[in-house]
Amino acid sequence: MKLLYPDSLYDLDSISCSIFMYFQNDKFGCTLHPTVSLGLTGFDPRKFLEYVNNKNPNWIKSYWTLFNAWTQSSEKIHKTSSLVQPLKKDKLIETVWLIYPKTEEILEKTKELISTFGIDYKSLLGLINIEHAFQELMSHIHFEIFLELYGEPETKTLFFTPRKVDYSLLYNYCDKFFNKYTLEEALVNVYFLRLVSKQKIDNIMLSNENLIPILNKFESKENKSKKTELDYYEQIDIVAWEIFRQILSPYIDKITQKNRVKLTCEFIKKRDDEIKKLQIKCCKLAEDFKGETDIEKLTSNISKHISIHVESEIKDLLKIDKNSFMELKDAIFSDEKTWIGLSGFIYSAYNGNEIISAGSGIITMSNIIAKTYKVHQDKQKTIKQNDYSLIYRIKNH
Repeated sequence: MKLLYPDSLYDLDSISCSIFMYFQNDKFGCTLHPTVSLGLTGFDPRKFLEYVNNKNPNWIKSYWTLFNAWTQSSEKIHKTSSLVQPLKKDKLIETVWLIYPKTEEILEKTKELISTFGIDYKSLLGLINIEHAFQELMSHIHFEIFLELYGEPETKTLFFTPRKVDYSLLYNYCDKFFNKYTLEEALVNVYFLRLVSKQKIDNIMLSNENLIPILNKFESKENKSKKTELDYYEQIDIVAWEIFRQILSPYIDKITQKNRVKLTCEFIKKRDDEIKKLQIKCCKLAEDFKGETDIEKLTSNISKHISIHVESEIKDLLKIDKNSFMELKDAIFSDEKTWIGLSGFIYSAYNGNEIISAGSGIITMSNIIAKTYKVHQDKQKTIKQNDYSLIYRIKNH
């Protein structure tokens, strides 16, 4: 299984549906949100909110923000879960329930770790998934601390069946907590709870590329000394996936969320041969890079590589005259933004490999294909026979 980690899937727009086509033979794991167990504790969120409102502490605005953000993010993840139901039905997505501690002791460990980053809290706040952070904070206070203070229910209850408890204990904890941390500090601290737990997860697809610069901080000195390089074919596979994603994402991910899920399932069932054809093409393109991971070298040689390996295929695809093609090529290669920006990293937290994304400089073929199709999208017969025919199917679904 390839696990989307560390964030839960709050919005389908945060990933590309091309991932389900490329990895259709693997299960793709999406984690449940951190507060999924909240309703089993007997905690009554509405009653506690009323309790806090009556007390009117100096941190009440922070608590309102937390409560509202938790409600909104929970609604989003439930909506997304319902949206991807066809993918679950076709066994392309599997739901994963991660269990990990969110205690004060673990929270102190996240603070110690954060102190080693050399990054201030304000900057870190801009790097984390804020929806997931609110979920973690709600779970820390109202699941972990609630159970520490009041124990587990004596008998199993229905979801969100309230227990009669004295909320003064939980209120006192919140009073100390929110007077100790600003809301921003608290969100940053709790966001790293999943990562600090260091569960045995072998196959990770990073859900938040902003974490790349600091992920190595989680490795022990022993693990770093045992770090091994990816072999040739593993590197090829990663680069090929990035090329595949860069080609398809501008098309499959621009249609409505409902339709892209429907189309993804339909293509996997009925267009598998065209998916495989594009995968093979991407592997060939990836092999030409020889596993290159030096971003500076990639960006300096990318234009030459495109000219050698892709130019003739675009020309064949479009069947246009030489002058028109040269104008098109100039338009593509003069756009420096094409070769800038990091996205779509695949990262294994347990072997310490950091892979430079093909999307950061390899091809950004989505830009090329978008421009070529804009010029000549009536070449149906040629496109149908081309390695990139899947794109045509998406554009004309």
